[in-house]
Amino acid sequence: MPRPERSPVPPPLPARKLTPVATAVSKPPTPPPLPARGAPAEPPLAMARTELESSLDNAFDQMVAPPQAKAAGSRPAPATAADLAALHGTYHELAVEYCAPIRNVMLEVRWGEPPMLWLEPLGSALLALRAMSAKVEMGDLAVALDGFNAAIAAALASGESTVGAERREKILAAYAPLSNALPRAFDLDGERDRREPIILRSVLLLVPDLSPLAMEKFFSAGLVRLDAIAQAKAEEIAAVTGLDRAVAAQVLELVKAERALGAADAGRERKHLAMLTARLGEQHRALEKAAAGWSAENQAEKRRYRRQREQSWLRIKISLARLGEADRLERLERLPFARKIEALESYLSTEHRPPGARAA
Repeated sequence: MPRPERSPVPPPLPARKLTPVATAVSKPPTPPPLPARGAPAEPPLAMARTELESSLDNAFDQMVAPPQAKAAGSRPAPATAADLAALHGTYHELAVEYCAPIRNVMLEVRWGEPPMLWLEPLGSALLALRAMSAKVEMGDLAVALDGFNAAIAAALASGESTVGAERREKILAAYAPLSNALPRAFDLDGERDRREPIILRSVLLLVPDLSPLAMEKFFSAGLVRLDAIAQAKAEEIAAVTGLDRAVAAQVLELVKAERALGAADAGRERKHLAMLTARLGEQHRALEKAAAGWSAENQAEKRRYRRQREQSWLRIKISLARLGEADRLERLERLPFARKIEALESYLSTEHRPPGARAA
């Protein structure tokens, strides 16, 4: 009996393991802005302006005035070229998340004719990016942001109801320098290539009479772009794919309804995703209840609820793709449905934290 009492886990071991880690983290000039502000494992879709400013301020302060110097009351040292390069890297990383709403709108501008009102929310995001680009001495980006902001302001002042072809060309020409200055934050081609296959395959799987073989015929015929499919006629789709005209018409109807690549209104899209997640949870529970029985009625219910659950999941995939959450979706695909639902609920609960708030 006394021996267990004298044999606790020795405390020095974790202390020795943690010591070198703390030393490595505290070394400049590598900026730790994201850990410093307690970034959660499930980040919000788009960073609030206050979070962007706070993160960059913290990174800048830690590079030009390390904590040891502040504690000793020393004057902060000026930022070196290495410090500034590290800060630029931090800005690039933060901008990828912060610019998600801009990419969402510009995806629709590039491959469609969205309502002009969709451009209105871009102003505040561009102003925040412009202020921060000046602070971190990114002159080329500042000039590009000024040009793009002017193009957006001109479009909104035009009185046009939609972004037509001529206006689109002017906006895209002003957007191009942003892609050169911050490729990851403003890339549209790569973003489209991540989102569109998810949306198109999910839409095709929603058509009840479209078999997997017929779907592959669809791709073999070169119908791999939502905008091209939406502009075709049912007869044309049937001719190049060999599908029945009625099935081709179902495909065309769904593609036209779900062709958007980006969520112009991210808040509305998240509400839609929350509704789909709640529905998925109900269908999953109903399926598990039906699976507990062995009657013919139970078997019929299992088939019905399984199909309903699959359809809800496909629509969730479309919604997540529109929100730019392709990486999150890839992780969710590997989970069983019960854990999919838990992860989605956790993701949605973090979306409505106040700007700058930390996850629990």
